Amino acid sequence: MFTDPARPQPVRRLLALLACLWLASQAAAEEPLQALDCGDPFANGVGPYDYTNALDRAKHIVTVEQYHFNADVQALRGGQTSAYIMTDLDYVLRAVPNHHQALAALARYASQRLPQEGDFMPTECYFLRAVIFKPDDPVVRAAYGVFLTQAGRADDAEKQFLEAIRIDDSYAEAHYNLG
Repeated sequence: MFTDPARPQPVRRLLALLACLWLASQAAAEEPLQALDCGDPFANGVGPYDYTNALDRAKHIVTVEQYHFNADVQALRGGQTSAYIMTDLDYVLRAVPNHHQALAALARYASQRLPQEGDFMPTECYFLRAVIFKPDDPVVRAAYGVFLTQAGRADDAEKQFLEAIRIDDSYAEAHYNLG
């Protein structure tokens, strides 16, 4: 079937088309990062580790959390390694770009409009980096949607919630936030 030179090779054409679409999607996904100068989520001093990977959680993420994500950081009461909350959130999200609880804490931190502590990338960069690092993680999409909602960007938030639902239709929090 595939060896007949007179017949078109639909599989080869389909694969070529899919490769082109994938490359275009990668370029489009990276555009916001370049516009905001967010850096490469895959190039970090530590990690990057995947929050959804059990081995990463057991071997590496537990240590990151032990030293940079205690109850004070999670509750936005203060930093763990310095007086600044963002010092520890930044470390956690550079080491584990899709850290669900740290992204949720960052969204709360941004919504409280606390004074910027130090020289960190724009808040949205952490969410964009997480999306590029783990585009099929519905929790990342929902956390980004919460951040966008709180920033008054309802249309952009809706897109993130819809993407979270597309990835996992049973993800109730995304349905709730979309509503």
